[in-house]
Amino acid sequence: MNPRVATMIGFAKRSGNLANGFTAVSINIKKRKARLVMLSEDMAADSRRKITNLCQSTNTPFYTHGTRDEIGHAIGREESTVIAILDKKFAKIVEDQLL
Repeated sequence: MNPRVATMIGFAKRSGNLANGFTAVSINIKKRKARLVMLSEDMAADSRRKITNLCQSTNTPFYTHGTRDEIGHAIGREESTVIAILDKKFAKIVEDQLL
């Protein structure tokens, strides 16, 4: 995982602008609060399909980047398969780093 991406994810978590886990991310996508969704490379296929369909239906950008361990480490947990950044500025910085 890109170190700058991991840093920005950590900042988003500490500032309260990050949703973690399938349910929390799904709710924020449906409420159109998610500005960017990040999926782990080793996420289950069915969960990946559900999240990507939600993102496509709401025009929320989504990226596959890092393993569940790398994403989890960035937010101070053991592992996490999906996160959503809720702040526009954090999302823009992360998206620029991923492209």
